[in-house]
Amino acid sequence: MKVKHSWIVLAACASLLFGSINNRLHAQEAFGGLPPTFTESVSELRSTEAPHVIKVTPDFNIADLRAVNDWKGDEAHLKPLRIGRVIDTSIDFAKEAKKSVLEYGKEVYRLAISAPGARSLTLTYSDFFIPNDGSCLYIYNTNRSALLGAYKYETHPKHGVFANEPLIGDELILEYVPGTTDAKPSILISGVGYITYPNIGIGAQNKKQFFFDPGEDNSDPTCQANMGINCPVGANWQTEKTGIIQIVMYEEGYLGCCSGNLLNNTNEDFKPYIISAAHCITGDDDKPTTIQADLDKWTFRFHYEKPTCSTGSIALNRGKSVIGCTVKSYMPITVDEKTAKSDGMLLLANSEIPKNFRVFYNGWDRRTPRPYGEVVGIHHPSGDAKKICLADQIEGLGTWDTPGSVGGKSAHIRVVFTRGSVEGGSSGSSLFDRNHRVIATLTGGRNGCDAVNYYGRLNYHWNRYKNKSNPYSYMDEYLDPKEGGKTERLDGVWREGLKPLAPATHLTISLQDNDQIKVTWKGIDRSTIPAEWKVQYRLFRNGELIKEFGADEELSYVESRAAALGDPNREGGVVYGVRVRYDFAGNNLPDDGYNKGQEYAYDDSDIAECGFYLGKLIESVPVKVDASGSNGAFLTWNEPAYIQEVSLFGYPKNMELGTYTRPHLELKGRWESGSRYNLAVHMASYVFTKNRNACVYAVKLVPDTKASGKYSLYIRNGVKFDGEIGQTVGYVYEQPFDVPENWNPGEWVTVLLDKPFVFDSKEALYVGYSTANNEAPVGLAYVKNSENDVRRYYDAYLMLTSMQHPVPQDYPKTSKPPKAYHAIRVAFASSPNVEKKVDYESFAKGVTPVPFPKVEGYTIKKNGQVIASNVKGTSYSDAKGTASDNYEVVISYKKELATEGAFSALPEVYPTQLRANAVLNIRNHQSVARLTVYNLDGAVLMQVDSPEATVDLSQLPQGVFMVVLDVDNQRITQKITK
Repeated sequence: MKVKHSWIVLAACASLLFGSINNRLHAQEAFGGLPPTFTESVSELRSTEAPHVIKVTPDFNIADLRAVNDWKGDEAHLKPLRIGRVIDTSIDFAKEAKKSVLEYGKEVYRLAISAPGARSLTLTYSDFFIPNDGSCLYIYNTNRSALLGAYKYETHPKHGVFANEPLIGDELILEYVPGTTDAKPSILISGVGYITYPNIGIGAQNKKQFFFDPGEDNSDPTCQANMGINCPVGANWQTEKTGIIQIVMYEEGYLGCCSGNLLNNTNEDFKPYIISAAHCITGDDDKPTTIQADLDKWTFRFHYEKPTCSTGSIALNRGKSVIGCTVKSYMPITVDEKTAKSDGMLLLANSEIPKNFRVFYNGWDRRTPRPYGEVVGIHHPSGDAKKICLADQIEGLGTWDTPGSVGGKSAHIRVVFTRGSVEGGSSGSSLFDRNHRVIATLTGGRNGCDAVNYYGRLNYHWNRYKNKSNPYSYMDEYLDPKEGGKTERLDGVWREGLKPLAPATHLTISLQDNDQIKVTWKGIDRSTIPAEWKVQYRLFRNGELIKEFGADEELSYVESRAAALGDPNREGGVVYGVRVRYDFAGNNLPDDGYNKGQEYAYDDSDIAECGFYLGKLIESVPVKVDASGSNGAFLTWNEPAYIQEVSLFGYPKNMELGTYTRPHLELKGRWESGSRYNLAVHMASYVFTKNRNACVYAVKLVPDTKASGKYSLYIRNGVKFDGEIGQTVGYVYEQPFDVPENWNPGEWVTVLLDKPFVFDSKEALYVGYSTANNEAPVGLAYVKNSENDVRRYYDAYLMLTSMQHPVPQDYPKTSKPPKAYHAIRVAFASSPNVEKKVDYESFAKGVTPVPFPKVEGYTIKKNGQVIASNVKGTSYSDAKGTASDNYEVVISYKKELATEGAFSALPEVYPTQLRANAVLNIRNHQSVARLTVYNLDGAVLMQVDSPEATVDLSQLPQGVFMVVLDVDNQRITQKITK
């Protein structure tokens, strides 16, 4: 075995699937299942020898990699993300693996590869071939938290280079199960990717993909807040988004990340042309120098996005990838203005995009005039789920000119986005004009929300540098083969009308006669699908299928309250969902590499889901009466306050608890270990998008130690940029608490928050505990036998002070927590104006929250007589009222809840990180009665009644503030930073 080192650029895009690389496309196909050793204990192995471990040692400085990645605010940047290096190896699995024999006689061969200090590891192969005899290969990390495979003959049916996804940890194990013959595999490991960035690594567990994407939530939230492609700002770009691509580039051990876009051509023959930036590939002044063998490893991934606007939701794990490409066009930025060009690159994927990917081939406009009106960028900043950025208009034309890199004269469009921004990983993304056509591709820019960004003009990519002796010097003949480059613009197109499968819409839940629950929804538009297709609607209650509906049946369902509340893990609430199943009526679609070699006879849409509150209702609220003036009586009251409890592991009847030794956390290299050990669970904050005053009221925990001064509550909601330390940190609430003296092991401890924590439902919410990170740690109990397929999405995240993003608890090698939920339950309140009671009453309980009841209006009674109905807000003036009158405020509630309108109707402020002009914008400002700005101590700094669409905040000092919008009978709260 030989080991040597070379530099790599590892992009924050580890969830992409690498596949067959024999100059043809194959999606990487894994067939699920568990390795045999996962079902056997060590004591049951006849051969108790541990697998042979090959250790590879890095010899580079992690700080150097971080320095390369830093985007300084005063510099323009032209580079991808760098997060590690590759260690070149020559490891023959067949020679190095050791045999183990299971109790029932089954033989397996195992080999471990260790690279101490790595955050994650990935492997590349000079040859990868599994015999066609039932043999299979699994790859997993040492704590078995992530698993790849099974890889079989069908995964890669020809000899040749191959690569697999990264796995979290600094050691991984390959486990090979022989088939029915004596044929040996060819598994030649040519490189170990040593990844130094956090959050890199995916796998599959129990036949379900574990999707901890490296880029998810990695982009700068100060600029990207509410800029996910499925936020309201992206509503008009749902077609174009399907052609946007996350690109992973491979080059002799280098891995990098850029964005790209699938383009239409005038033949409309669906050739997979992908436009990006020339600086995403290595080359000289005239041509790329990346060898074809490396281009055959490039990965193009579609559909990576969050399902909602909230970062509290998890990105869709339906991303599909194709592998390999050739370069058709290359117009690089150079060091000499004589050879400088527009930074355009056009690629052709090695094979067509499978029909079932359902992507849009975007249109383009290469005309000379500068675009007028709004321009839009769609991209993957820092490898994050798909984002959008908008500008009201371009700043003008310009020339890229920085030390060491020069672009063609006037070859770029200058853009300052009014919403959103671009980052590393956005390079190569397209700029669309107001007609939804591509006009330019991103070269780069400076860091900051209001920075100038440079996009290379398609007009210059087209044929401005055309030289027939250089086949890379133009795009016109590829994108306009029909007219030889004369066509000026072209609209985008769907292939054979195959669009993403539409979900059910207008899912509505209503309560009838206080006892019957009615669920209705709107079916799909049948005119948008082939006439012969069959449609079925599948209705779920709390995740369980309860009925299937034909397309001609009435799309409604009625059941009793008792039936709706029959789930033992839920009280006072229910969640319904509808998924559309499309039967292709025999016109099957070919396998796209993700259906185990089988054609698609049918496929399912995304689920439309809605929760509904069914607990008891508060009928009236206390009222304060001020009759001291001459204008009668002025009445004020607080909105009703509800409490619901969320237990991620449910409410098992015979719950058993266990404890484990929580390790002292030690990190080396880029990240500091810190003095505190912060552990939290991920709560579904996005459920409360219609309850803008929702807050964390209390936390229940089961400590493992009776201790005083050892524990604190820890809550984090979103992140912000801290100018003093120059990095992004979390919005954090901490509150010390003691375990009572009379506490007994296994008992719950309830901690009421001193001040209920009002959170932003559009940001990720983590709730847990904090203790000293020392050699005598205290921790929490865990719930035995609570493991399930989704636990790792929600339970046990470490919130490290030095890291912007949370990581799983088993991220450090020294941490080996149990595969079970921690004993944490969280109480949410509908308003911070709720009485503090340790023995609080939960109106609802469940494994996920449901929206709180919505007040429709208030009825005012005076001396038993109704004097006003359907009053909005929480105040009322009675001109004839006196101090002796007896008033009562009775509440009316909305009796139905629908999935639509969670974001579109409610106002919001932006940007949350104010720019230099200190102007705050208000979307849907017409519905805002009052805007109030508070400092974090609760003092009112500014108040504007009936604000306009923009508010000048230049009078405010620098700092963090709370903006409160009064709207009808609710208040909307957002954090902003100046």
